[in-house]
Amino acid sequence: MYALLLAFVLSTPPARAEANAKQFIGQYERSSEEGRKYLVGYVNGLVTAYRWGNMALKAKDQAPLFCVSATLEMDEDDVLKLVRFQMADDPRIGDTPIGMAVLTTLIRRFPCSTKKKESDSTDETSEFPSE
Repeated sequence: MYALLLAFVLSTPPARAEANAKQFIGQYERSSEEGRKYLVGYVNGLVTAYRWGNMALKAKDQAPLFCVSATLEMDEDDVLKLVRFQMADDPRIGDTPIGMAVLTTLIRRFPCSTKKKESDSTDETSEFPSE
């Protein structure tokens, strides 16, 4: 019985829980206004998680993955626009899961400088509401 169960588990293909960037952008373009809000909310949640990850890296005196200026204002769907541009520059991005496409886009679009000056450093914490 256990051998049969093990054989079934090992022969089952892995499930894809996250759409690739092409699929995600396609779904966004075909969605209603309400559907687009949901998809943008998902991407914004990813970006928030990546920013928190950057803060954790900084707390350990490690380099952040990307550096977005605290003064940069982006509309809700700007990240998806950036992903589209990144897919045009590098079509392989379209085949990666949307989470990886967003992270890769942020890293490429907002690189951190190698020289760190006190006056030039970005402050990720100012992008979060204080609670």
